[in-house]
Amino acid sequence: MNSERRVYLDRFGSITLRVGRTPIALNWTFLILVAFYTLVLGRPWGYGLMFAGVAFVGILWHETGHAVAFRLVGRSSRIVIHGIGGVTISEDPDELRDAEAAGVALAGPLVGIAVGLVALWLQIHDVGAHALWSRVLLDDVIFVNLGWGLLNLLPVIPLDGGQVLERLTGLLLPSWRHIVPYVVGIAVSLAGLGLAWAEGYPIAVLLAGAFALLNLRWMSGQRRARRTERADAEAADLLDRAAPLQHVSQGDLLAVLGTPLSPAMDAAVAHALAWRSALQMGPGDQQVLAGMCHRIAGRYDTGLLAAVDAHARADHHGCIALLARGFATESTPPPSWLVTRLLPGYDEVEELAELIDHLALGERHQGLSRLITTLEREGRTAEAVGVRSRLAVPVADDTFAWAPAR
Repeated sequence: MNSERRVYLDRFGSITLRVGRTPIALNWTFLILVAFYTLVLGRPWGYGLMFAGVAFVGILWHETGHAVAFRLVGRSSRIVIHGIGGVTISEDPDELRDAEAAGVALAGPLVGIAVGLVALWLQIHDVGAHALWSRVLLDDVIFVNLGWGLLNLLPVIPLDGGQVLERLTGLLLPSWRHIVPYVVGIAVSLAGLGLAWAEGYPIAVLLAGAFALLNLRWMSGQRRARRTERADAEAADLLDRAAPLQHVSQGDLLAVLGTPLSPAMDAAVAHALAWRSALQMGPGDQQVLAGMCHRIAGRYDTGLLAAVDAHARADHHGCIALLARGFATESTPPPSWLVTRLLPGYDEVEELAELIDHLALGERHQGLSRLITTLEREGRTAEAVGVRSRLAVPVADDTFAWAPAR
């Protein structure tokens, strides 16, 4: 979709228009918000349409406050108006500083409250009191701008006040920023639920209950995230000490795998444990190796590791086939000890070279070159020379091009 068009329909069913450099998307779900308030307030559809206009302008004004604040701190943004209100999203990947983020969060409700206070002053001075439509209009302006603005200042995430509290906690109590905002949000939501119940506002009861449950869920998620960060740091330190693999015990790696690691770090530790088990291959290591290969499948190459497993099971042909795959396609060259153990003699080397020789040209060249390099590194020069002779590759004009080993 051409981003320079002033008005267009995007792939989410939103009508998007550009005001200056800020895209504003109006999603069709906004109609649900209008219909909900119209039905709850029991209004005729004419007054419902008037409320729709007031709600749209009020939400847009609120989000424009956020957008202007983003612009003042040097960030571009876009506005989306949808079925539960609106949101202003920064289009810059860098995180705002806590003070900047708090200012951006406050800008929206404050500009809305300012409009609501002007409407309240007009109402107090009987402006528009002569007609029903004008009285309803002022009521709607006060409700949307002042009412929703004050609601947004409550210290409950995801409201603007909750975001401010989260940033202030980060400034004043950084070690508690993953707990305090959510505890406060739960307490305020439960207090609001009790008050709404006592006053007989069932919609407010549902809203407050939803906020309490959301904050409880997010707090649990933040606590899990913190545990994962600590576990990742410990795992990273262990992996640093695990190079070479002889410097770390299998028990230490297994213990780290039992902690709440992130998926990437879990795979990294499992990969190290797989190679540690392949290296020592003592009692029980074959089972650990097979389990770790299954665990890292899709994240790391497992052909060479599976070849060690096949060798331990006395599956010679499977071992050679997996070695061919590993030499020809895996990103990491095989360690020397693996070649010494799995290819102890000339016959095994020739069998592997013959299998690699029948692969596609690119894989064939990489596989044979790696085999030559590994054999030369182990001092097995005669076998390396025999494999090198296979790198004479016939080309289209029936001449020969020498493909040097890497």
